[in-house]
Amino acid sequence: MIRRISNHPHGLKEADVLRIVQALIISYPDALYTDAENYPAINAKVAAVADWPGEAITSATIRSGSSTEAEECAIALALQETQ
Repeated sequence: MIRRISNHPHGLKEADVLRIVQALIISYPDALYTDAENYPAINAKVAAVADWPGEAITSATIRSGSSTEAEECAIALALQETQ
């Protein structure tokens, strides 16, 4: 199973988000988790895949494109890891 860790709704504190994510991870111990984020200083994105207990599995730098494309790349990376 592949699950995307979505951006947290406004108003939630980081501790609340951490509890939610931990509950999701414990519910699906064999799942891979994906996320994508902007690099702060350059026009690029990072796509990442992690497992339980949050160990990094793989990642990639996306040099252009939208956040949606970076998220799609993260999902593709996770799918590649399951084969």
